[in-house]
Amino acid sequence: MKRLITILLIGVSFQSFSQKEQSNRKLFKVAQKHFSEKAYTESIDLLYKIDTAYTLKHPKVNYYRLRSFLEMGNIHEAYEILSSTREVKVPRKMTGLGAVKKQIEGKIRAYDSLVTLAKKNFSDNYVNTAISKINRAIAIDSFYFQAYVLRSELYYENIEFEKAIEDCNRLTSRIKNIPEVYLRRGLANYHRGRKEKALPDFTKSISLKPSAKAYYYRAKTTCQTSNTDCSDCPIKDLDSAIALQRDYRRALTLRGDLYVSKNQYEKAIVDFNTVLKKEPDDLDVLFKRAECHVQLNHDSEAEADYKRITEMSAYLPTAFFRKGFYSAKRNYHPDSLKSAISYYNRAITLDSSVSFYYYYRAISKKMRSNYSGAIKDLDKAIRLEPVNFDYYNDRNTCHYLKRSSYRKRKQDLQEGIRNFKAHETDSLTKHYHISKTYRLLFNFLSEDSYLDQSLNHLDNALEFDEGNVAIHYEKGLLYKLGLKDYSKAIKSFQKAISIDARHLQSHLNLAWCLNFNNQFSASYKAFLEAEKYFPNNAQVQQGLNALKRKIN
Repeated sequence: MKRLITILLIGVSFQSFSQKEQSNRKLFKVAQKHFSEKAYTESIDLLYKIDTAYTLKHPKVNYYRLRSFLEMGNIHEAYEILSSTREVKVPRKMTGLGAVKKQIEGKIRAYDSLVTLAKKNFSDNYVNTAISKINRAIAIDSFYFQAYVLRSELYYENIEFEKAIEDCNRLTSRIKNIPEVYLRRGLANYHRGRKEKALPDFTKSISLKPSAKAYYYRAKTTCQTSNTDCSDCPIKDLDSAIALQRDYRRALTLRGDLYVSKNQYEKAIVDFNTVLKKEPDDLDVLFKRAECHVQLNHDSEAEADYKRITEMSAYLPTAFFRKGFYSAKRNYHPDSLKSAISYYNRAITLDSSVSFYYYYRAISKKMRSNYSGAIKDLDKAIRLEPVNFDYYNDRNTCHYLKRSSYRKRKQDLQEGIRNFKAHETDSLTKHYHISKTYRLLFNFLSEDSYLDQSLNHLDNALEFDEGNVAIHYEKGLLYKLGLKDYSKAIKSFQKAISIDARHLQSHLNLAWCLNFNNQFSASYKAFLEAEKYFPNNAQVQQGLNALKRKIN
């Protein structure tokens, strides 16, 4: 009986072995066919599905693996096969295994040398030189991940975010476990304004290897995409960041800001104290701590902080500017604005070359109805920084409030367009600002040609970044307010929402355009969709109530 069972088992094992042998043979034949058709990637995929026993028995498997990698230019994988395999069958036309290995070793040495030089150039702040070196290394082996990891970092540091993202995409499509690659792609998307795309990468980086930077940027990004006053932002992420790096200034400052938004001033002061212990001259944090002491009626502590600020202000115009900024921000009472203007005056006396000192002084003057004084300050700000749209926009507002002539307002805005065209290189920002300026011209002159030019510049801006929310939103406004083409406006606002579902103004404008287009049910649904993201927003609730009455 035992002998019979043994015979049966041997038979089953032989049958199983025979089936595996046939399966491996089929895989190998298909892989050979792919190789002959120069489909090397497909050939490699099949060759690595063949089991080890068959590979040891048939050296040609490793030979085709080697040849495929060599044909692809993947020298590191080819070298690994040569180094780890004793028998690799070499065709007659090759000069021999030793010569092949020696040739590959030479390429790897050149590759490693270029990577080492690139790292040294990078450490010496010669980023462009480092990029050229790493490009040469990639030309030797375009498959090995090491060079792409370094090049993505170089592109990021060189503010070439799109190229950094391309390298990170290439890496994540092949290797799923490098945390710094996900972090870098998240940071690049964050700095490009694609915060919704950045969040998943920060989360993935944390799941692979928790880091203070990833936790901080996830907290900051969530804060900026929630469209709230940050009271619900993830303080736990900042707790984790600070636990990993106890003196992380940015995380401590942001957590302090979040505590302030929740009126937890004592906790905020603890974080600000930690920052100031290491950086006692950090004016921004010093001001924030002083404001917390004011809220808690800690008069002596607040007085000490302001005294310190005053001591530093004698040498730092920024201190006076910040003091003026906080004075104006506290409330817009005429006395506070007057105090703010005096601080701005002192900042400008110390340094008259900073455009935004004049700009913020102009805003305070505008709030006090001193439109002529505001216009003079804005003129100075524009002379110092002729390509800032906000300066022209506020100057135009001051002329309107002052009841200046249409001619004067037109001349001012046309000056802005000329300056944008003269000073800015061809860029998204240039076209976006010119478009907004043309829209301002249309708003009070009602000339259709300005609308056409505004739309043309928005289309030019989209060529630089099709996924820019602000441009699609601006285009929607043009169709809505200027051309009264609600159907096209609806498409633009829908596109903006598809890019950033938390863009409040796009939701509101979409809903009202549907209403103006007599699509009342669709308008009501659009307000309901907005309510999901902004449940307590007064404008959303007003819209819902208005549409309920129309539908009923």
